[in-house]
Amino acid sequence: MLIIILVVFFTLSYYFKLSFIENLQNGEARVAKQSKYTAVACQAIAMISLGIFLFKAL
Repeated sequence: MLIIILVVFFTLSYYFKLSFIENLQNGEARVAKQSKYTAVACQAIAMISLGIFLFKAL
């Protein structure tokens, strides 16, 4: 189950990183800021789930 969460949140993180770059180039500062924060949050959730998975594997 944690692997599925890990893959989903890494994929979402990548998507929001690309959205951040696109919105930054278009000059949409508010949407770019939201995309950046969402990408960081998804990355954090993915890293936490990876840590939990590795901790349980030991």
